[in-house]
Amino acid sequence: MRPLLTEAAGPSLHERYNRDGYVVLPGFFNATVRGAVQRDLDAVFRRRAEALGLDLPEGEDQRAFSELLAGLFRKDIPSYVAAAKLTQHLASVHAMGLSAELMGLLADLGMALPSISTRPVIHFMADRLRIPGGYQKTPPHQDWRSTQGSLDSVTLWSPLFDVGLADYPLEIIPGSHRGGLLPTVPDMPNERIADGACDPDAFVPAPLKAGDAVIFSGFLVHRTGERGGEQV
Repeated sequence: MRPLLTEAAGPSLHERYNRDGYVVLPGFFNATVRGAVQRDLDAVFRRRAEALGLDLPEGEDQRAFSELLAGLFRKDIPSYVAAAKLTQHLASVHAMGLSAELMGLLADLGMALPSISTRPVIHFMADRLRIPGGYQKTPPHQDWRSTQGSLDSVTLWSPLFDVGLADYPLEIIPGSHRGGLLPTVPDMPNERIADGACDPDAFVPAPLKAGDAVIFSGFLVHRTGERGGEQV
């Protein structure tokens, strides 16, 4: 598949968003913002691991964080799941969605009165974090189906680590937002686009660097990429 790319020049941000249903924003969140979130995520999982008597690698890099989560997962899956759910309520995570930069971006997209329709969602993706009987990758779906909100609602997606083509990247169908709300069938974690309602060959992966972001319409069809590995 052809990787999703930003345009160096051409139509305005608002025009590209209306046309494609998304815009890629290189370096949108700086190292200070990402560092605050990463330290808080590490603290949540590490406190639970220490309570269970685990001695796991320390450090804020991807390898140490991966070993921390995998170690807690091996020891006690319910503790891992509880810690993962708690991270969605961290103040530093919510602050990402209230930054002046993001409010300015929403204004550029024509949103006069921003509101938050749902709490943040954090996906911890790695082959060794597959929960038996649960789900890992999200199937083709549209966020509006679960988050609702206004008809011009958006999702902002940003990785804390570099995400390449073999790191379970976000995959989208450019322009699919123009098809409106598509039919679905029940699936984990919510609903997936019904077979035949979208072209499975039209998905484009979005390899991103840490701090990059993609803002996209609540009606844009997207999914988790198929290829991943051991690192979170």
